[in-house]
Amino acid sequence: MHTDVDSTKLERAQECLDRGLILAIFGEAAEATRFYRKALLLDPNNALGHYMLGLALMNQGDTDDAIEQLQEAKHTTRDGSRYEWARAEAERLLTDHSVRNRAS
Repeated sequence: MHTDVDSTKLERAQECLDRGLILAIFGEAAEATRFYRKALLLDPNNALGHYMLGLALMNQGDTDDAIEQLQEAKHTTRDGSRYEWARAEAERLLTDHSVRNRAS
């Protein structure tokens, strides 16, 4: 039964991420952010959720919180290609941000 609860939470988290992405596509950044945060409450080890929240925060000008979320994405441990992709993209964004800040 424990795995059913876990899989239900993971499914609900994915639904929140999907909804957040749709909202972000339609320019509803604040609402998208709310759904990404809800997803991470359900599944805090989700690299994709941290990455998407980081992007949303960055687009809203909240660089410090965005960097924190991208760092979180880098340090998640769940296996799977989409999680590995999110970790790699988070690393790329953090590197780009670091290079830009050194050049300023």
